[in-house]
Amino acid sequence: MTYSIFNATKTCAIDGVGTGDNYQNAGDVGVYMVSGNKALLRRALATFDLFAAAAEGRPLRAGDIPNITLAELIGDAAGIAGPTFQVDTERLTRADYVNSEATWTNYKTGSAWTAAGGDVATPPADVSFTSPGTPGDQTLQNNLAGHVTDAIANRGGLLLLLWRAHDENPGVTAFYTTHAAPGYSPHLRLRVTYLDLIPAPIDEPGAAHGIVYGAASPHAAPANPAAPARPGRPQRPARGAHR
Repeated sequence: MTYSIFNATKTCAIDGVGTGDNYQNAGDVGVYMVSGNKALLRRALATFDLFAAAAEGRPLRAGDIPNITLAELIGDAAGIAGPTFQVDTERLTRADYVNSEATWTNYKTGSAWTAAGGDVATPPADVSFTSPGTPGDQTLQNNLAGHVTDAIANRGGLLLLLWRAHDENPGVTAFYTTHAAPGYSPHLRLRVTYLDLIPAPIDEPGAAHGIVYGAASPHAAPANPAAPARPGRPQRPARGAHR
């Protein structure tokens, strides 16, 4: 098994209370449910380009689809408050959202989402994970393989994700943030693990299996085995030899 790691190319947070606010420059992507006088309702957006140069490894390609075994979201969880909660991950449908302009109402200045809070659709099916309980750089989510294969097969390699709290309850105080500003390190990133099958050269079809064609094998039968020698016939004595 091997893997490729991709840094997020676009990230931002949008707010269902401050519907005109954009948090692209805040350096955080997170899901918030905050009660009381700090009422917020945050959703997070991010894009990964799986066909572009990878931070580690190589770009992915269509032939990788049947060999992908795992896709993990990794990030540096910063602010955490309240109990952990379920976070739903959905496929964002608007690849043309502008992360410096997106709000709860608009995906870019002057252009409204079809559904406020971000346009999403299936397939692939939504997946969930538990929000991080402690800060630090960590695997936040490990169930994104279906979203990765869908992006490769149907979305030109663009993986667009939207995260939201499963129960967006304004009476509950619970949130986390993940550092995601472009200049921040470590980045918000995606690690895709796959079986990297490299075809053998055309003139050496068995090379990938350790077979070198044209080389002698210690177990091979000789190409033209010599016929076993027949036992010689006893010669007759010449006539008259004993007379």
